[in-house]
Amino acid sequence: MSSPHNEDAPGRFNLSAWALQHRALVVFLIIMLTVSGALAYTRLAQSEDPPFTFRVMVIKTLWPGATARQVQQQVSDRLARTLQDMPSRDHMASYSRPGESTIFYFMKEAGPASTVPDEWYQIRKK
Repeated sequence: MSSPHNEDAPGRFNLSAWALQHRALVVFLIIMLTVSGALAYTRLAQSEDPPFTFRVMVIKTLWPGATARQVQQQVSDRLARTLQDMPSRDHMASYSRPGESTIFYFMKEAGPASTVPDEWYQIRKK
């Protein structure tokens, strides 16, 4: 009785049988693909993401034992008033919790990216 999957059926290409008959060619192709893949990997670009400038600074202050009102009046409000004078300021948001103040300082998008490090330095000094 003959099986429906006869390997000797005419007109059907058997890749496994071909590979076994042409071992040297198969090994050569594997080596060439490996070498070309390794070369392509070494020539990949180093930066996958485009460069961008992050223009938000988070200023977090801890004052253990202080109430939210004390933190707001003594820390958040004072820092916000000091930062109001910064020339590249777009807007700010502040949150005060017992013992903790968080201020988000947003710079204007219009300015050149080269000025951002100096702006962050000036804010840290204040």
